[in-house]
Amino acid sequence: MQLPYAGRIDLAGLSPDQAQATISHRYAALRILQRPTATVKVTASPRHDVLVTGAIGQPRTIPWTPAGLTLAQAVTQSLGDGNALLGQGELSKDRSAVRVAVLRGEQAPIELPVVNALEEQIPLHAADRIVVSKAPAVKITMMGGGTRRDGVIGFAQQPVLTEALAEASGLDGNSANDHAVFVLRRQSGKRPVLFNFAWNRPAGMIAAQQFPLENGDLVYVADAAMVSVQKVIGLLFQVTLPAQVLR
Repeated sequence: MQLPYAGRIDLAGLSPDQAQATISHRYAALRILQRPTATVKVTASPRHDVLVTGAIGQPRTIPWTPAGLTLAQAVTQSLGDGNALLGQGELSKDRSAVRVAVLRGEQAPIELPVVNALEEQIPLHAADRIVVSKAPAVKITMMGGGTRRDGVIGFAQQPVLTEALAEASGLDGNSANDHAVFVLRRQSGKRPVLFNFAWNRPAGMIAAQQFPLENGDLVYVADAAMVSVQKVIGLLFQVTLPAQVLR
């Protein structure tokens, strides 16, 4: 920094106390003042501010100060009354999960659930960027004439099979085949697996209540009175898949 009579002084990397002592010593050495003292006040620099954007409505800039800033403080200050993140509309549905990502320079983003972001004391760095997102953590595809509603359904947490069927308005009592509820799971680098749940047996229903679905699973409910596993395989996937029958 440039000072009257003393010229340029490099204060980079010094604490406020160290900077004050350095300035005082400079003036003392020049004999310009008797017993000189200096006061240094640090203010925020716009290029060091933390940007919070994403599913919060209007993006917010949080001033950076030498006292530091935590992720919880930045997210809390950006939420305002919470309407953008928790209010009405598609983003407010329970099946959406809120996540927070921290972007720092050229490093890979660090992403975590908003609960962890608010509960843990995670220090931020100057010029960090925070992106708040809200989207389903698990997406399940529902198909077949035995369901009341087909399509992709999102969930905030990993559902079990019965929860997914309930979200699809349950089985169609007029057409659903209660012994032909299938889950197709594709695994990276491995052969797909087809699970068959027989809902006309107590053991099958119990298994469905305990079976956790994974992101990308396909649930198919047959609508014919009689259907075999191989027929479903040929109808939907046209390949031979290993089947695990849960009865």
